[in-house]
Amino acid sequence: MPSFLTSNDIITALYTIIDDSIKEINTGQYTKVGRPPLLSDSEVITILIYSTLILRQKNLKDILKFMKLYHKQDFQLPKYTAFVNHLHRITPLMGMIMSMTFSHSSINFTDSTMLEVCKLKRVDSHKVAKNIAKFGKNHQGWHYGFKLHSAIDSDGFLSSICFSPAKYLRRSNVA
Repeated sequence: MPSFLTSNDIITALYTIIDDSIKEINTGQYTKVGRPPLLSDSEVITILIYSTLILRQKNLKDILKFMKLYHKQDFQLPKYTAFVNHLHRITPLMGMIMSMTFSHSSINFTDSTMLEVCKLKRVDSHKVAKNIAKFGKNHQGWHYGFKLHSAIDSDGFLSSICFSPAKYLRRSNVA
């Protein structure tokens, strides 16, 4: 990326690409009822991708704080709980956009990695993914959480991903 580009140039370019992609796949899967959201789907996805690729923020609160501090003129940012609700709303749309970027090859290489939800000593008090996360074991020992299964093609491009509870082994094609 050229060094003369400002962060506003990057955000604008990213927003344009995402907005065009959303218009391409938007099938009217949900109807908008009630008060319109402060952030459009394109804006929420732009913030997430920008913060992941450029800023490397670790959690959602840090993303929102940074955006309010440095980009409040670019976005009309909601409070934290409304921001999280925006994220829940656009999750299916993010999956569709990701699937558009996957390569489609007949030869794939698959691998899995554990994603811990919490440390083992906190499992009893953990509430967020209580009914979904499971115990699993790999060469590093026991974990509580999920497994991320990913597949790449022979050129190294991502071709698919899938999340499962940690106890499951995925031996077939990853969806």
